[in-house]
Amino acid sequence: MGAWDVGPFDNDPAGGLLDELESVGTDRIPVVLSERFRALIDSAEELDNWDVSEVVAGAALVAHRLSGEIEVSPYAEDFLDAHRFEVTDDLRALAKQSLLRVLKPESNEWYDLWVSSDGMDEVRTELEPFIRVLAGGRDA
Repeated sequence: MGAWDVGPFDNDPAGGLLDELESVGTDRIPVVLSERFRALIDSAEELDNWDVSEVVAGAALVAHRLSGEIEVSPYAEDFLDAHRFEVTDDLRALAKQSLLRVLKPESNEWYDLWVSSDGMDEVRTELEPFIRVLAGGRDA
């Protein structure tokens, strides 16, 4: 699975996403994330584990940018400190829709892998604060 824990940044794809976003520059980060979120939301194909893991990490970046109270990995914190991108209402909504979609089992390799490893309940719990912030609530 390429994951060592259940957090949004506890996997290889998340690191790959941060590296990619680093290379595009701060002003392009919202564009790249929006494209990723839309591609996942609109996909008629089975959701690939790697792609979903990147989208989860991207949505977590957006949520953390909105509320720095959610704990993320030190690498993600450093990235966000160095790249102060703007979160629009559209980006926030897309990030929320993406997280809600990845938590559905239909045509979703990422979901299936977490279920087969008995980790889906823990993953849901881990993602709840991010979803709450993206929905407009405060992190508890």
